Amino acid sequence: MKFSEKMVTAVKPFFILFLAVSMLMLILYSCSDNEKPVRFDREIPMEDWTVTDPEGNEFSAGSSFRFDGDVQGTFTVTSTLPDNIRQGDQFCVVIGGDASIYIDGKLRKDFIASRDIPLPGGCVKRFYMLAPLYPSDSGAKITFVRVDTTRGGVLYQNTFVASYTGLYSYLMSRYGLSFMLAMILLIFSLVTVVVSIVMRFLYRRPIEMLYGGMAILVISAWLITNSYLYPFIYGHYHIDGILNYLFCLMMPFNLAFYLNGLQHGRYRKIMAGVLLSSVASCIVWPILHFSGIFSFPKALFYIDGVLALQVLAIMVVLVYETICGNIKEYKYTAVGFVGFLLCSIFEIVILNFLPIIQDDIPMLIGLAFLLTLAVVQQIHDLKKLQEESMRAVDISEAKTRFLASMSHEIRTPINAVLGMNEMILRENKDPVIGEYASSVRSSG
Repeated sequence: MKFSEKMVTAVKPFFILFLAVSMLMLILYSCSDNEKPVRFDREIPMEDWTVTDPEGNEFSAGSSFRFDGDVQGTFTVTSTLPDNIRQGDQFCVVIGGDASIYIDGKLRKDFIASRDIPLPGGCVKRFYMLAPLYPSDSGAKITFVRVDTTRGGVLYQNTFVASYTGLYSYLMSRYGLSFMLAMILLIFSLVTVVVSIVMRFLYRRPIEMLYGGMAILVISAWLITNSYLYPFIYGHYHIDGILNYLFCLMMPFNLAFYLNGLQHGRYRKIMAGVLLSSVASCIVWPILHFSGIFSFPKALFYIDGVLALQVLAIMVVLVYETICGNIKEYKYTAVGFVGFLLCSIFEIVILNFLPIIQDDIPMLIGLAFLLTLAVVQQIHDLKKLQEESMRAVDISEAKTRFLASMSHEIRTPINAVLGMNEMILRENKDPVIGEYASSVRSSG
C-alpha cells in the first residue's frame, strides 16, 4: 500500500472522532447557553372589538371578523390598546382595502389604494397593515375605519400588538416553514429546468422533464407570492398579489406540455383545448383587471372554474391511459401525479375541516414528490434510449458482419466458376459452347 493511501486510511478515524466530539459540544452548549442575541417578544392579541356597520348596527367581534350581510359602506371598528405598550411596538391588522387607524381620535396611519399603490390594478390581496405605537398609547382607544369588505365578507383579520422582532417571530411561526419549503422547491425546480435545457442540447432530443420542472417552478412561485411573508422578506407590498394571479393563470401550460410529451401526442386535441383555454384566460382576465372593468378578486370564481375543468380533463386522460395500459410508458410520473393529487386532496380537507397554520405543507410535499419522480422518469427514459441506441449499434454491426461473411462465401465459388469459364473460352473450338461461356463471363 502506498504512503498516500495509508495516510487517507489513517485520517478517516480522526475525522469521524472529531465530528462526533463537535456534535456533542454543539448539543451541550445549546442546552447550557440561555443568552439570546435577539429577544423575540410574543405578540399581544387583541380579542375584544366592537364593529359598527354602515347602518349603525353594532357587533361584538374577536381578533378577526367576517361580515355575512350585504351591506357595503364604511365600517368602524373600536377597541382598547393593551396597558404595556413599549417603544417600537406596532399595531398589526390584516386588511384588503382602504383603511384608517386612529389612536384616541387622532389619525395614526391610513391606507388609500389609489394613492399608495403605484401599480396598475390596485390592491388584489389582503396584507398586514402596521401602525406605529408609543408607550403613551397604553390603554388608549383605537379605532380603524374600513371601506367595504374584502372577498368572502372579511372585514379584518389577526389583530395584535407586537414589536418588529415579535412580528417576524409571529409570521415565521405561522408561515415560515411552508415559505422556506416553497423557496427550496423553487430552487430545485429551477435547477431542473437548467439541467433539462443543457440535456436538450447534449442529447439533441426533447427533454420532457423541462416542462415538468417549469410546471413545479410556477406552482412554487404561486405559493411564495401567496404567503403573507413575501412583503417582509422581499420588501415589496402589493406586487405579490398581482404576481399570484398571473402565476395562477400560467399553471396549466407546462403541465399540458409535459403530459403531451410523455403521451407522444395521443391526446393532442384535448391538450390543445387545455392550452387554448389557458391562453384565453391569460389574455382576458388581465385585460379586464388592468382596465378596471373586472378585477382579479371578482374573477377568482371563474378563474378557479376554468382551472377545475382543465384539471378534470387531464385527470380523465390519465384514467383512460391507465385503462388502456399506456401509462406504463411513464409509470414514475403517473405515480408522482397520484401522490400530488392525494396531497392536494389532503390539503383541501385541512383547509375546510382541520384548520392549521402551515396549511401549504401537504401540497409542497406532493410537489416535491412529483418533481423527484419526474427526474426519475427522465433518467429512466434516457437510460432506455441509450439501451435502444446500443441495441441498434449491435444490430448494425451484426448485419455488417453477416454481409461481409456472406460476401466472402459467395465470392469464392463465383471466382472459381469464372476461372473455369475463362479456361473454357481459351480452349473451346465449338462456337455454341463459346457463346454460352461468353454469357457466363458477362454475367459474372
